[in-house]
Amino acid sequence: MMTRTELEDTLARYGIRPGLRSSMQTVELLEKILWEPAYGTMMDGYAVVGRRYGVRPVQVERNVHARILHVWRTGDDRLLQSLLPWRTRLDPPGNREFLYALAAQIRMEYLRRGRDILYEGLENAPTEQCV
Repeated sequence: MMTRTELEDTLARYGIRPGLRSSMQTVELLEKILWEPAYGTMMDGYAVVGRRYGVRPVQVERNVHARILHVWRTGDDRLLQSLLPWRTRLDPPGNREFLYALAAQIRMEYLRRGRDILYEGLENAPTEQCV
């Protein structure tokens, strides 16, 4: 499974650098999307992360959105266009669109390397059932 450090390194390429509270909240939401695809709604994710940081879900939502807007304004054009080619600098994505697109990109990168990010851990391995 992808480690937190590998995930942070990947996000740093997009301009989401560790150390900022908004970046760490973004990393935690992305981890939920990557490894718990059926975890619930974005508000559920904001609530989980908010409890961890002692803030309300709406504050997590705002922090993540501020981080995404910063990345969208200052990030690498080539990377951002490969992530969301239908968006322009003047049309930033919302939290859900950005995080799910980033999660899909990370999964595809792992699959290209011959690794399945969702099933690398023993506890997540799919089981075959004979009928």
